[in-house]
Amino acid sequence: MKRKWKQIGSMVLSLALVLACVSPAMAGNHYDLAVDDMDGETLFPDDVLSGVTAVYLGDEGTPQELENDSWTNRSGLAYSVSVPEDEEGAVTLQEKGYVATVVGGSASCTDGPETHFIPDEPSDFDTDEPEKDIVAVSPMTTVSITADPAEDGMQFDHWETEGDVQLADPTAEQTTFMMPSSSVTVKAVYTEIPAEEPADDEEEYEEDQEPDYEEPGYEEPEDQEPDYEEPEYQEPEYQEPEDQEPDYEEPEYQEPEYQEPEYQEPEYQEPEYQEPEGQEPEYQEPEYQEPEDQEPP
Repeated sequence: MKRKWKQIGSMVLSLALVLACVSPAMAGNHYDLAVDDMDGETLFPDDVLSGVTAVYLGDEGTPQELENDSWTNRSGLAYSVSVPEDEEGAVTLQEKGYVATVVGGSASCTDGPETHFIPDEPSDFDTDEPEKDIVAVSPMTTVSITADPAEDGMQFDHWETEGDVQLADPTAEQTTFMMPSSSVTVKAVYTEIPAEEPADDEEEYEEDQEPDYEEPGYEEPEDQEPDYEEPEYQEPEYQEPEDQEPDYEEPEYQEPEYQEPEYQEPEYQEPEYQEPEGQEPEYQEPEYQEPEDQEPP
């Protein structure tokens, strides 16, 4: 049993060592001066520059220590790279600003230049960590940060900070801060959206809980006769009719109003003259009758 636990412990230790060795390579980019055009590029913290013979820092040209012809940026600053023409394999670094890391959001500068860190290759490891926006900013520059949209069922709550930084409004999804003379980290914090509470007149339903059922007991009805009350007899009161003669009203006489008939003069109409039609009498020729032959007496 002890041997088995020792094997598990050694495996965990080996995995931790592997992750420790991989983490620096995941944090920064690796550049080769013999391959990459580094003039004007930016080296962020943990970036490695190989294939160099000399690295000079600042206007004074302070030489930097190399490891196997490579230099690693182990400071919290970002440097701009320039390649001199008079010395092969040498580079000069100038301070570009401190690094602001925004976890779960993005950053931009409102009154100064900004340079965002872009990794060479995405990570091959599946992690639950939110995306980061790493930007090099000069001190005393106003930085605006915006939280990423919340996932389903979540909502933005506030910002958490690491370093000498003070936010204008830590509870606002979009806020600003003044970049200090040091590197800072700002992280967006999200919380679950609370479930809506039921109204006062609604009963809260709980799963896997049956309501308490009580079977009603049987009660035999009691034999009760209805209370009968005989109505009291009341003799109707007799009222003698009153002799009242009808009120007679004699009609008022009204003399008819005389109206004289209106005289209308007859309208004269002249008879229409009709000329007699001239018709000649029809002539009828007398019918000829032959005399009968009569013998003389």
